[in-house]
Amino acid sequence: MLAYRSSTGGELNKTKLENELLIKKDEIAFQRQLWLERLATYRKIAEVAGAVIANVSDKKKMEESVLQFTSLYWGAMILVKDKNVEQAMINFSVELKDYQNEWSDLDRLKIKANDLIEACRKSAATGLPS
Repeated sequence: MLAYRSSTGGELNKTKLENELLIKKDEIAFQRQLWLERLATYRKIAEVAGAVIANVSDKKKMEESVLQFTSLYWGAMILVKDKNVEQAMINFSVELKDYQNEWSDLDRLKIKANDLIEACRKSAATGLPS
């Protein structure tokens, strides 16, 4: 009977370890999925910021790009957990409004766009922020 107890205890321990491993694998898969979603969001943010700059000479296209950025700003921002990316998005948004109101120039807007793209790149390269 003693042998039966230790065998059962060993099986219980093995089952517990297997369950912990499955939970850890699920957690890793979830974190990976979040990172992939953030990466896709950062890529879209960078593309739209670039489109804003590229389309400054075409008012209609620029307005479309600004609308896309505004949509990302208010929608995708929830996926942005990196404070540097968040701040760069805010800075670009403010500079964009200043540019549209003719309080700023294209060079300043380009700098803020570059800062935003660089913040996205750095955040993506470092993985998930804590």
